Amino acid sequence: MQSSLERGAAPEKESGAQYDLNMLTMTFRDRGMEKRYARDTLSRALPLVRISLFFVAIL
Repeated sequence: MQSSLERGAAPEKESGAQYDLNMLTMTFRDRGMEKRYARDTLSRALPLVRISLFFVAIL
């Protein structure tokens, strides 16, 4: 089953309400939420980037 982010929907808050997105810039209207999202996304992507660079270096 896909999460709401994978389906392209806005993530939901703990209360069940959706976060507000700026549709022009595709960023969260709440700057704090945008910073948390960017930090969390980077922390999940960084190991994959490092593994990819390692294997590219071997080739």
